[in-house]
Amino acid sequence: MPFLDHLNIPGFCIDQSCNGLLLCSSTCLDSADLGYWFFICNPTTNHFKRISHPVHKFDKFHHPPVLCLAFDPLKSFNYKVVCFYQVVSGGYQIDVYSSETGSWGLNQIPFVNPPSLKIHEWVFCNDAIHWCSLEENSQYFDVSSESVNILPMPPRGQLDITYFGGSRGHLHMGVGISRLILEFDIWELKEDYSGWFIKYHLDLHSMRRVLANRCPLSVLSLIRAEKEDESTIVFVMDGRAISYNLYDRRSKMLCDLLQKTNPYSGYLKFHAYEYFETLIHV
Repeated sequence: MPFLDHLNIPGFCIDQSCNGLLLCSSTCLDSADLGYWFFICNPTTNHFKRISHPVHKFDKFHHPPVLCLAFDPLKSFNYKVVCFYQVVSGGYQIDVYSSETGSWGLNQIPFVNPPSLKIHEWVFCNDAIHWCSLEENSQYFDVSSESVNILPMPPRGQLDITYFGGSRGHLHMGVGISRLILEFDIWELKEDYSGWFIKYHLDLHSMRRVLANRCPLSVLSLIRAEKEDESTIVFVMDGRAISYNLYDRRSKMLCDLLQKTNPYSGYLKFHAYEYFETLIHV
């Protein structure tokens, strides 16, 4: 994908990729904007749009808001931005921005954040924003109905979560088994949200022979292909991004990430964002 240097925005950071559009944030020096800006970017067309904050909903003394991009071109060419922000009482409220109207909605939806739910770690899938939790149940926000609903979690004792993501309308959760996370199950959420089932089991101990260091594996993305036998998982091990076919177990090195970063002693954490070409106007 093209670099985004032309935006010339200080402290620029990609927060989310959503079907061809990027939600980005940056630091700024304008106290009226609470010290940060948010943008919707289309890297294919090099167009971007700054998203305003919900007016008078929070102040700079509270935690920064969490913004999520909701865009599904199969349903609409318009997108929504969902803003979760903390209120004085300690709970959260939700505002929804629509690109169709170019403004934030009038409804403020209350949102109770359970202690084990990490508000900053979420997945957009099937027009809903999902969170994982260490409790028996978590929550998801249905963007269409603007409602908060219960999301069941896998059985207790299966919560060493190594991956949480979605692909082709399927929500996945990776649960580690071995100490160094070389063996784990990929759970998939049932379509009716009644529970989870094990979709894949991965045992990557055999790859240890070709890898020098004894560092843990970090899953970047699970990619469901149109043909099931072409589905892959992409992970980082020893600083290398590797693609692994979930059916024939063939692996392929995609990139040596340490050559593209400033290596240092300690654990390097990477984030992956899927990129799709689109001509959608932001």
